Amino acid sequence: RFIISFQSDALSTGDHALDQLQIVAFQKTITVKGALENNTALKVYDLQGRLVAKTVLSDSNRQLKLNNSTGVYVVSLSNVQGSKTQKVILK
Repeated sequence: RFIISFQSDALSTGDHALDQLQIVAFQKTITVKGALENNTALKVYDLQGRLVAKTVLSDSNRQLKLNNSTGVYVVSLSNVQGSKTQKVILK
């Protein structure tokens, strides 16, 4: 005998608060917009995978200023709920 069960969220990952955050890069500054959870870590990597900068974000500190040259970077946000990664271009 077989039992077939249908569920709409069987393989879904669920909604995470990090999916609602926006990562914006403007004039060598990376800004995170949206509702932040406690202890959200922001890490910036270059395309070779080297860690360029990192900080812990809070409601009063949502920006990270980079003194590096312009280029393409990978920004990673992570906290206890999960992680989010996005490519940004600094001009």
